[in-house]
Amino acid sequence: MSLPLSVIISTYNIRRYNDTVDVITSLSKQTFNKFEVIVVVDENKKYYKALQKFVISNDIPNVKIIFNPTNRGLSYSRNISIRYSKGDIVAYLDDDVVVSPNWAREIVRTFKKWNNVGAVAGHILPMWMDKDISWFPEELYWMISCSYTLTPKREAEVDRGFGANMAFRKDLLLDLGGFKEDLGLNRGKWVGGEDTDMFLRIKEKGYKVIFNPKALVYHKIYPNRIKIKTLIKRALGGGRSVAIMRKRYKYVPKKESNYLKLILHNFYVLKTSNFLKNPSKEYIKQFGAVTLVVLFEGLGYLLEKVR
Repeated sequence: MSLPLSVIISTYNIRRYNDTVDVITSLSKQTFNKFEVIVVVDENKKYYKALQKFVISNDIPNVKIIFNPTNRGLSYSRNISIRYSKGDIVAYLDDDVVVSPNWAREIVRTFKKWNNVGAVAGHILPMWMDKDISWFPEELYWMISCSYTLTPKREAEVDRGFGANMAFRKDLLLDLGGFKEDLGLNRGKWVGGEDTDMFLRIKEKGYKVIFNPKALVYHKIYPNRIKIKTLIKRALGGGRSVAIMRKRYKYVPKKESNYLKLILHNFYVLKTSNFLKNPSKEYIKQFGAVTLVVLFEGLGYLLEKVR
């Protein structure tokens, strides 16, 4: 008999050991327990053995640590996990999130509640690992894989979600051939869009994507996530992925044009007004970050268009 839910975590850097242990620990404290956890460790035997030892020594049930000898990127790792999963629903979490106690219950409930649902996207809030970086503007939370200003406040149908907290019907994942392995994180090379691509293919099949704010996780944000070099790399990758999606699907989500309007009006106009009334270094940092991301995402989009 299959389980309702399989939870997948992919990881490869042993420096994430403590973070991954935190994810597993938070999953062990769920109010719903009819699920399994599969952790895929890419190409790092020492890391794999350390996680195995943690699970065994702490007697945590229903957790499998899988060793993948060849690191071919996040999408490849996620596809491996589908073969090992027993759940009717396959959920994916990043290796640096902490899961709220009702998360698993809410994922399963959403699939049962809505008709013709193919995927569920959960809410992601930032967990600032240094209070000095909490100035980072909510308009750019998507850059750190968190819910941002256009994310719904209540349960609703959406176009897509974020890979840090998403779930799919397993039969659809298999039918669609899994995640596109030319997209996504691969040894630090970041071309986003593997999650968006999957959401779009599910919608093309005629299924719904539902956002549930109660399926909540907290995403650890370390200072290096908002360094200029990192923002540029992710913005370029984000622009490239948008261009790739448009080539493949001729699809322009309404939120993209709404987001541009939000940046041009709500952010620049309103923040400028606030800055003139109450000047602060925080506003200057926010202006700089938003401008940097807008410019380099546009550049990434153009570079992919001319390839």
